[in-house]
Amino acid sequence: MNETPAPQAPSKGFSIASLVTGILALLCGLAAIVSVPLGIAAIVLGVLGIRKHAGKGMAIAGIITGSLGILIGLLTALLVFMAVPSLQQNARDVQVKSDVSVASAGVYSYMSSNRGMLPTEDVFSSGEFQSAYLSGISNDITFSAGADCEGVSSGRSFTVTAPLADGTEYCQD
Repeated sequence: MNETPAPQAPSKGFSIASLVTGILALLCGLAAIVSVPLGIAAIVLGVLGIRKHAGKGMAIAGIITGSLGILIGLLTALLVFMAVPSLQQNARDVQVKSDVSVASAGVYSYMSSNRGMLPTEDVFSSGEFQSAYLSGISNDITFSAGADCEGVSSGRSFTVTAPLADGTEYCQD
């Protein structure tokens, strides 16, 4: 009556867990904060599954999917970090262009209130003009009377300019 237990097959738990976390790492690839830790977990679990000699194919698949998840997550993070400064510069430039448009509209409003007369540069820079026509403008705006943006002279021409982030001037007349 000597019963010996039957030999147990090695558990495939690590291999299955590796495959599942690897697939999750791939699915979450665009969110690096999730995909990288999942990918690392998939690789570790896959190595443990291979060492137990159970479910070797699933373990290898988990290691591969985990590695791909890490790679996709890191590439996504890199692209985001490269794109953010450009997006910020574009946002600043859009604000500058909006401010120039507001200033140009302010000049036209001044002209309609003053029998078509252009403001002088001193009037444009004055606190009274700023509060009446340029409220909310946060950028360094320059006004010039006598010529348009192409340099064509005329008594009724004016330009409103401001520097953009790349060093060029944005001009509106």
